[in-house]
Amino acid sequence: MNKQVLVIIKPDGLKKSLTGNILTRLSETKLEIVACKIVRV
Repeated sequence: MNKQVLVIIKPDGLKKSLTGNILTRLSETKLEIVACKIVRV
């Protein structure tokens, strides 16, 4: 059974340039990143 996870990085995380660190930590958990999208609201 495949499990799906939604990760939302808050705006302050983007301002602090934490996106790379977060994606690195996700890849260390053996999750497969299939899509990535940045949305401005």
